[in-house]
Amino acid sequence: MCITLDQFPDTTPVTLIEVDTELGLKIGLTSKVFVPSYLFDVDDHYGTQLFRKGNCIYIQNVEVWNKKQGHLNRLLCTLWNLGFTIKVPNPVRLMEIILEKKGFAKIDELNPGLLPPKYDVVMFKEPPPTTPISSSCKVSPAS
Repeated sequence: MCITLDQFPDTTPVTLIEVDTELGLKIGLTSKVFVPSYLFDVDDHYGTQLFRKGNCIYIQNVEVWNKKQGHLNRLLCTLWNLGFTIKVPNPVRLMEIILEKKGFAKIDELNPGLLPPKYDVVMFKEPPPTTPISSSCKVSPAS
């Protein structure tokens, strides 16, 4: 079954995407692989949290049960192949290094959700213009 961006209705300005939700499952966010944020207090900012705003997916935090298995790469490839631009606000240094290797660029983006509004450092990468990038996304399937 092929999933397209049209199957992801954008009905609110910002949509939370959580592990094991209907939208999360469509992009591969399962509790078998990713640590759910609902295991922690809401203010702790642990677990996996993604947000959708228009054609952009913001990766607020990603935690996996087993590191170095290609889970982040699979997630990024899935999102790009669906046509999403991926944005990672204020990445920690290790994430910044990983994203730089994947061709992400760095911009300053206004965060109106903060009072007073301030600019965040955001790393981003747009999807390919027309063809899926599966050739650059060679990872073994999730086990």
